[in-house]
Amino acid sequence: MVKGSVSVIILLLLHQLVAAHQSAKFHADIIVIKLNPPSASNGRIASGTSASLDQISQIVDAEGITQVFPPGSITNARLADTGLQYIYKLKLRPGANVWRELAKLNKLAFVRYAEPYLQNHLLFVPNDPQARPGGGLQDYLTVIRAYDGWQIDQSDSSMIIGIVDTGVNMKHEDLANVAYNHADPINGKDDDGDGYIDNFRGWDLADADNDPTADGHPHGTPVAGVSSATTNNGVGMAGVGFKSKYLPVKIAETASQLLTHDYEGIIYAANHGCKVINLSWGAAGEYWQYGQDIINYAVLEKDVVVVAAAGNTPGELDFYPASFDHVLSVGATDIDDRLASWATYSHKIDLMAPGNNVYTTKNNGGYEKTTGSSFASPMVAGAAALVRAHFPELSAIQVMEQLRITSDDIYAIGNNMEYKGKLGHGRLNVYRALSDIITPSIRISAVEYQGNHDQLVFAGDTLRVVLTFTNYLRKAENVSVTIGNASNNATVDNEQIYIESLGAFQQYKNVEQPLAIVVGSHVAPGEKLLFRVDFLGNSYTDFQYISIETTPPYFEISGGELTATIASDGDIGFDDNHFEKGKGLSFNHQLLAVHSGLIIGRDAKHLMNNVVNDLGLLTRDNDFVSENDLKLYNNARADFDARSVFRPAASLPSALNLKIEQKVLAWHEVGQEGSLIFEYRIINTGDSAISKLNAALFADWDLGDFTSNRMAWDSLGHFGYAFDNTSHGMYAGMALLTDQQTTSYAIDKASLHGNTADIDSLFTDQLKFQFLKSSVPKNQAGTQGTGNDIAQLLGAREIYIEPKQSAKVAIVMLAAGSLDGLRTALQRAKTRYADYAAHPPLAETFYACLGENAIIDPAGVHYDFLQTHRVPRCFIAEQVTSPRRCTKIRYSMPSIKTVPMPVR
Repeated sequence: MVKGSVSVIILLLLHQLVAAHQSAKFHADIIVIKLNPPSASNGRIASGTSASLDQISQIVDAEGITQVFPPGSITNARLADTGLQYIYKLKLRPGANVWRELAKLNKLAFVRYAEPYLQNHLLFVPNDPQARPGGGLQDYLTVIRAYDGWQIDQSDSSMIIGIVDTGVNMKHEDLANVAYNHADPINGKDDDGDGYIDNFRGWDLADADNDPTADGHPHGTPVAGVSSATTNNGVGMAGVGFKSKYLPVKIAETASQLLTHDYEGIIYAANHGCKVINLSWGAAGEYWQYGQDIINYAVLEKDVVVVAAAGNTPGELDFYPASFDHVLSVGATDIDDRLASWATYSHKIDLMAPGNNVYTTKNNGGYEKTTGSSFASPMVAGAAALVRAHFPELSAIQVMEQLRITSDDIYAIGNNMEYKGKLGHGRLNVYRALSDIITPSIRISAVEYQGNHDQLVFAGDTLRVVLTFTNYLRKAENVSVTIGNASNNATVDNEQIYIESLGAFQQYKNVEQPLAIVVGSHVAPGEKLLFRVDFLGNSYTDFQYISIETTPPYFEISGGELTATIASDGDIGFDDNHFEKGKGLSFNHQLLAVHSGLIIGRDAKHLMNNVVNDLGLLTRDNDFVSENDLKLYNNARADFDARSVFRPAASLPSALNLKIEQKVLAWHEVGQEGSLIFEYRIINTGDSAISKLNAALFADWDLGDFTSNRMAWDSLGHFGYAFDNTSHGMYAGMALLTDQQTTSYAIDKASLHGNTADIDSLFTDQLKFQFLKSSVPKNQAGTQGTGNDIAQLLGAREIYIEPKQSAKVAIVMLAAGSLDGLRTALQRAKTRYADYAAHPPLAETFYACLGENAIIDPAGVHYDFLQTHRVPRCFIAEQVTSPRRCTKIRYSMPSIKTVPMPVR
């Protein structure tokens, strides 16, 4: 049950969101943000929530900001620990781009997170004849041993199950046991002072009224019937929760039938007496922090059991909210305990329940058989109400673990073994859940690791891993824990851990014997390292899956206060269109540029780039493809040395025979300046020389008020720079570090304040090459009035490269609070880059012993070899045998592979 906390996710927050959104819908005009408490403010940002909201309203294209949970809507003494009062929704103006606004918000130091508002879906399968092969009424009650369980406990009317769904037909003959709020009768007044007028029988959050009747989508009524139909009344059917009552919370708009207030419905149910909440909706892959915050509040603060359906898609998927931390995820079986043919399976499922042909209440009266994990979930919710009544001393988390650990193993049935570990612990057993007072439940509740590069994980890295084991139920003794790599892409040392004794809610950490995990050398960026953990103790067996994900093909790197997302294929700021993968280029947590990238071209017909091409649609050219994945290295003089190799896409008509070895270098800074060095070794892989090649970086600067920016040229330092003309408190620029002719163009992007635009919304290859090749540099932009929306292009021109040879182009990006600060940062970058070039990174070191030949054969294919005891003599080889010498000869090899070159 404690899932997400043990699945260690090192991806950037925005990356987590985007992976979900690529296959899911979200509201294109709504953003949800969470602010840090005012006490978390620092000297660089406005203190107090009001000041923060004012700053947001100034920089975000929004027409309104509303507090999601205003004072009075949440009641809990520990509210300050949850921070829900700092969550707001932003309604964007028509035409605003949600990704651009997210990029700006996520760079504000006082913003905990900013996310698009997701659109969830009901997990419902229509009653088509093919989906209902037959069966007898409520046959599932026998399968889950509900009759035996009711002999032990039938719950009571104080146990309330929240049906957070599309509403319920409360006039149905078998759904009369509503948990009425007698403290607020229908009289036009808010008698109980909870902010909801006349919420006597629940609430309709979607349409903002006090009638939660299912008058749109009928889904909520059959869900309520499974868990909460009136039992033992001589009418219709029996709800699994027996005497438990239910509270209808409507989260779907009547007109559109869309879910619009799903997670807010969880808060309402948690605050209005529900001990159990059922969620029969969700979507695949939709992790977002807002949803996790809501779940944490309901479970950890209000002590509510949250049960959710795991999905109806026949594949291995993680559905949310079912896959969040602290949610009991329920998959669906048929009546014979086999995985339903239409059901989702996942390592994050906790247990199963029948979901095929479930007999339940029908919205327009009567009864029906219906199918879906939507109806497996309320079976478990009803059982949770029974367990809560029978074991009142158990917390919500303990109740969920009791239900999970007492489920029946069904992996030996049918072809279930094909889904080993992906059907949870087993199928719901109500009788065992109410009668078992012996079995413990040990879970890994936290995973801590330290790799070669702190929290970034790359192929070949070694991780030191410490696990936190928490026992949620009865005392466990003599427990052997075995950890194995289920995905066969890593190796585990010290895979055996022994726990002698662990009492209820006690913890154990393997600090003295941490795991050593070696990541496979061929593991891809963003790949999941999946580990199966098996527990074996006295009359106790269990298992759990944990995962660590390698760093995706893009990550952030910082040089002082300047930070940028970089990518394997040369993208800068973001690794995709629409600002989706990454966090842009920022200085002191404020966004400097969204559009950044590399342009290489010989002429307008032979131009390759990853720069924006449509400023209206916010799309970019994607002319480069990765050959060697981006990763950090520790074998150089730079504090941060990230390298990758990319080349023009084979399908690109304008492609030249080039390969580009990328290095991004950065150092820890002590001042307020920042710099990042981008070095590109451009290799001519063809058989003909390439002449008049040009290579430059492009940056669309957005400093403060981006409509009042200016570009200028510093003749002293020989670099171009931009600044905010209204405040003069933020400066950014670029300079060429290698010995080539500089190409520079200051671009007016708009016609504001008397300036004339150099570009319209389309940034074509012709325009890009025009700026790249311009023989007359344009070093100023935004010169009129208060400034303009500007951009900068800077790099090297007229490069000549022989066949099978290369040329290096190094450009430094700079940021500071003043022009003098930029000059200081540039001088420091020049010094450090010269030192880096004089001391090349070493992959391996070999020695020629006295009177012997030394075989130098490093891993890989082709490497540069440099004799460092005298003036370097460069040559390329797969293997080198040193000549006989009377002294040692040391060869050093930069660890980026290159193509063969002639010996010089």
